Amino acid sequence: MAIPLQKRGDMFLAECSLEGLEGVKLLGIVDSGANTSYLASKVCDRARLKYKGSRSDILCVHGKEHREIDIEYYRGTVTVGTKSGCGMVYKIDIRPRIAGVSVDAILGNDVLRHFNIALNHRDGTGFLV
Repeated sequence: MAIPLQKRGDMFLAECSLEGLEGVKLLGIVDSGANTSYLASKVCDRARLKYKGSRSDILCVHGKEHREIDIEYYRGTVTVGTKSGCGMVYKIDIRPRIAGVSVDAILGNDVLRHFNIALNHRDGTGFLV
């Protein structure tokens, strides 16, 4: 089953859900260059995810100025279509805006590895298969 992606600006977005103690519907950026998935802090709170700890050995999506800071991580499962990934998600204190649309997640390869990704920037179409 092919899952259509929405193009906003230069990014592709996917509808997904987060399972914790509460299920939450999300809109996430498809970022095949990210190894891990990141979630906005309000989403982690709303899903009531189980806190697992913090790490300073990963580079935060905020950039180089956040090296060696503690990034909280939680136990949670991100589902896109019928496929799930993650197990650990990292909390960021921003909610990115892409072409005027607020997104809740940055979907990294821990989720995307379950899919073949087809992105056509020229005509603005994209799919996860």
